Amino acid sequence: MPEEANSSSVAVKLETCFAAVNRCPNCVKWINSNYFVIAAFRTLVLYSVRRVSATITTAAGKVTLNGHDFLISCVESNCVNNFALVASGDKKGNLILWKLKDTGTSIEFVSKSILNNVHQMTINCIKLLIDDTNSYLFSCAGSSIKVFSVKWMSLDSSDVSSNLVAAVDLGRSIAFQLDAVFTVGSSLFLFAALDDCRLHVFLCDNFKDDPTDVRKVFRSEAFDDWIRGISILYLTDSVSQFVNGDTILVAVSSQDTFIQIFTLYAIQSPDGVNDVSSTEIGMRKTLIKNANGEVTWNIYPESILSAHTDKVFSVQFLPYGEKDVELGLLSSSFDRSVVLWSYDLTCSTSKLTGGVESDSRLEEANVWQDVMRVGDLGGNDLGFYGAHRSKSYSNLSWRSSLTSSGHFYPPTSVDWNPDHCAVECDSKSVKYFVTCGKDKIVRAVSQIELEDEGGGKTSIWQEVARPQIHGYEMNCLKLLNDVTLVSCGDEKILRVFDCTHSFTSVFDNFCPGRSLQIPQTFELSKTAAVPALGLSNKAVDDRFDEQHNVFAQKMSFDDQVSPVNVFTNAHLAERTLWGEKIKLYGHGNEVFSVTSFCSDCAKLIASASKATSSETACILLWVYGSTSDKVCLADSTGGLAHTLTVTDLNFSPDGNFLLSVSRDRSICVFAVLPRRVNEKQSYTLALQHKVEFHKRIIWKSCWLSSEDPSHYKFLTGSRDKTIVLWKFSKNSQSSFDWIKSTCQNGLESGDCILSTRSEKCCSQSFSSGVTALDGVHIGCDQISSAYHLVCAGLENGQLFLAKLVDDSEIVILHTFDSFSSHVLDVNSVKFSCRSVNVRSAKSEEESDEKLWLTTLSNDHIVKLFKIDW
Repeated sequence: MPEEANSSSVAVKLETCFAAVNRCPNCVKWINSNYFVIAAFRTLVLYSVRRVSATITTAAGKVTLNGHDFLISCVESNCVNNFALVASGDKKGNLILWKLKDTGTSIEFVSKSILNNVHQMTINCIKLLIDDTNSYLFSCAGSSIKVFSVKWMSLDSSDVSSNLVAAVDLGRSIAFQLDAVFTVGSSLFLFAALDDCRLHVFLCDNFKDDPTDVRKVFRSEAFDDWIRGISILYLTDSVSQFVNGDTILVAVSSQDTFIQIFTLYAIQSPDGVNDVSSTEIGMRKTLIKNANGEVTWNIYPESILSAHTDKVFSVQFLPYGEKDVELGLLSSSFDRSVVLWSYDLTCSTSKLTGGVESDSRLEEANVWQDVMRVGDLGGNDLGFYGAHRSKSYSNLSWRSSLTSSGHFYPPTSVDWNPDHCAVECDSKSVKYFVTCGKDKIVRAVSQIELEDEGGGKTSIWQEVARPQIHGYEMNCLKLLNDVTLVSCGDEKILRVFDCTHSFTSVFDNFCPGRSLQIPQTFELSKTAAVPALGLSNKAVDDRFDEQHNVFAQKMSFDDQVSPVNVFTNAHLAERTLWGEKIKLYGHGNEVFSVTSFCSDCAKLIASASKATSSETACILLWVYGSTSDKVCLADSTGGLAHTLTVTDLNFSPDGNFLLSVSRDRSICVFAVLPRRVNEKQSYTLALQHKVEFHKRIIWKSCWLSSEDPSHYKFLTGSRDKTIVLWKFSKNSQSSFDWIKSTCQNGLESGDCILSTRSEKCCSQSFSSGVTALDGVHIGCDQISSAYHLVCAGLENGQLFLAKLVDDSEIVILHTFDSFSSHVLDVNSVKFSCRSVNVRSAKSEEESDEKLWLTTLSNDHIVKLFKIDW
């Protein structure tokens, strides 16, 4: 484990994280009116909800909770005062209880309790029930339902403790959903949906004294498909004008597209009424008598709701507790819609009771109506696995909100727009980063400004575009400049994309005073679209592109470039695509790594593919022509360098050298030399140095800026748990002059081959293999005070910030805690700038200059940190 410096000169804050909710029911829950939690692979992400203005609300991931070793299958939450309890279950049958505290400005982790191997199968559903000062946790998985007593509300202790109090054996049946409610006395009703497509009702007459006395009392008629959602609303005549006595409403949603509502109401047991012998809930009323015979419950199906056209995965009653408030129901379906149901007020005189008169009224009236439908009603989305309302629900207004989306498979690569290649960051230019992943999508994220209620500006980080929606898993990407992107998927070609007018309009509307750096000769297409049988998107300038047989999404271009208040999924998928400019053929295997260098003189791209031999481990160098945008293959290294897959490629800051590392544990430095080919400017790669020092696979490398143009530094990170600093300089005066010239004027033509002398300066060991690496130069007024800040990501998900001292020592400045780090391999880390200046960053003129750090991991999460030095 690396030793940390006594005093850290940097402060790290998690600005936001980008994650996609797991694609299964019960993975989103509100904690309180300010926070909700989602399950993102193995991590819980807490989102903070903020009202910016009367029409705009934002939600951003602010806290991550790590602890599961398997995919989280369900979550549940409940809160008392400013404390909250969140429960999460995974596919291995483990439960974790999290105690949180809402401080008013943030939500903080207090403690957790891990229950391993509670079930032997995937936990499908969790429910938390609070009765006075007692809390109970219900979980179902496989053929069992288990009940735990949880102690967490004590102000004297921060610990969370639990013990098993009851278990229900379901035989050979499998439980999908459950819900429970305490009724008069200490009776408990437990409702469970099993794989026989029926709703099963269990009753415990005196749960507090004997929680093990749980017996099945009824089961419903069979649905046409599995039940996927259950919600309970307990009403008394003291809080509702619609009921006389205690009444329980049970809403059940099924994959057969229907929602059924059952009504249970309590009546005093009349003399001579015996327990019913039937266990079927038919259309007639059925009586349930408790053990002591004091209370009899009448249960019958009250309504069948039909408004969805596909599987209904969730249903939930809306908050209800005051008189003269409408009964409401929220349902979500695979038909890409969320429906709000309301109890018909015209039938308000008809109460949900056991009286004969009121029952006849209910049978005559259709008391539930769908009053609102929201969601993506079209497009290629899969649909909704669930919807959950907050406790501060209001049915007066419904509108979309801004939220931070993310990859639903592991992200693999990240890059910032390359104005960070300058000596200092230009605070007036737009800063954004792009990520790609195994979900076959490239996402662009930028900081946008929204007008708040006070007339000021509020800045948030938001996904603003999806430049590429591909048919292959994405391996790597690189931005040549602000408007050109090169990406490589799990295929043998590279694809180059140019942004469109619909993308630049986002910054025109939401980043006033800042702009993209667009080359003068660059021509913007209006939009881009994916052909019906195509694999990648094409630029479209007219309503119909005959060459590619592409319609411009059947919408006017005026609509595509108009300001929008919400970046919906449909908007991102259809209106923010970049046009594919060219394909680069040359590799015999799937392309694995790519890098680029852009200057006024040349645009260079280097790429490498997966390889098992020296013949396929070649590095290809591509160059844009000086008079056209045609990309030509300039050079190939052949079998001169590596023998296995090249895992990472990087051009030096001045573009004169190319650094490559490989699975064969070797490090190669190539000189990028200009040459003339058929009277055209081209370039070639000349191997300058090859060294084998690391004992395991080298995953990442990065260049470090240097004040002296004749000296070069770079870092390498390996699975052998070390990062190593290397540097080399020029031997001859002529070579030094050539390098100085190229640093000032860009790449020039010439034939000299540079002789270099490389040496290992220092190294730092870690607790796990290094899988991600990047560095930034922190400049100061005094050159002696300048240093390099390095971020290292490990194979176990940990993150470290280190300081390079006098090229002779690497000192750990900051170790990210378990809530800021990842839980699986860190695939990439990237600073927003290559070099920043402390004085300019803290001056009044450029006070908005900041240093950002983006990290991404196999845990499916992209994190954005703000670094203060």
